[in-house]
Amino acid sequence: MIRTTLSLAILLVACPVASGAIMFSPGHYYTVERSSRVITQHSPAGEVVGSIDMGREVRGMAFGPDGLLYMTTVPRTGAGFDVRAVTEDGVVQVSYELRLPYGQDLPYMHGDDGYGTIAVDDKHIYVAGDGELTRFEIGEPDSGKIIYSGSYGTYVYDVKILPDDGLLVAVRDDILELSPSGWVRRSVRSSSLRYSGVVGVEYNPDNSTVYVTQLNGKNLLSVDWEWGYVKESEYFSYAADMFVTSSGDLLVGSRSENPRHYSADLELLGELSTADHMFVTQYPVPEPSCLGPLITAALAFGFGSRQCSR
Repeated sequence: MIRTTLSLAILLVACPVASGAIMFSPGHYYTVERSSRVITQHSPAGEVVGSIDMGREVRGMAFGPDGLLYMTTVPRTGAGFDVRAVTEDGVVQVSYELRLPYGQDLPYMHGDDGYGTIAVDDKHIYVAGDGELTRFEIGEPDSGKIIYSGSYGTYVYDVKILPDDGLLVAVRDDILELSPSGWVRRSVRSSSLRYSGVVGVEYNPDNSTVYVTQLNGKNLLSVDWEWGYVKESEYFSYAADMFVTSSGDLLVGSRSENPRHYSADLELLGELSTADHMFVTQYPVPEPSCLGPLITAALAFGFGSRQCSR
């Protein structure tokens, strides 16, 4: 039994499982429709430029510092999930799977099609879903550990990593700030604010704003990080996963409408050209300081080419 498990794990590493084509292009957006195996690539203008079938239902996605795309995938039936780190051609480099002691239930991701959001940094992978928040160590496929469990009926929908390595977590009717190990630091809301049916959370450190998507009332909120009051609010039917883009705008997925672009102040800027795409992310744009050597090299190459052509 152990040999079989090890053989399966080895097969999952560096094996192509996908069909189709996308490229990891700076500034491009990547989305997934609800209950779908297909990742769609959009240009910065919002047009579809590629897609890839991952062969397994995909939920949340996030690009890691290593340039790989990390995604939560779920089985056709039953409990559990895995996290796959893949290249742009769909080759799985590492597969992470949560294994729990006998008798302990795995998170049931089929309980809601919004479960499975993911956050990644250079040390950890976090996955939200069902009533738990799970953490993996980067590079250690069997390191999965549940670090936060809500009380009965407190479902965990989303997670974001804060600048101090703390966590921002969306639970059914609240937004929680957690320590990196999963201890609750506080609830991010004023005494007068009541969330209702929270399904997504995002944080922009540049304007100290927490963004919240919820099923009831106005679906999209911007909330002051320190004091927890609502700054702006908008209606967006079945708003879901969110991502703060490289330009500081907010990309918001939806269960029923096209993903939308909003400004940091929740002014509608436009939308992507595909409907019902819940999960969204963006391939990072290099910092200006990183572009200098690339531009210098490109200019040098161009100059050298002209010299040679004389």
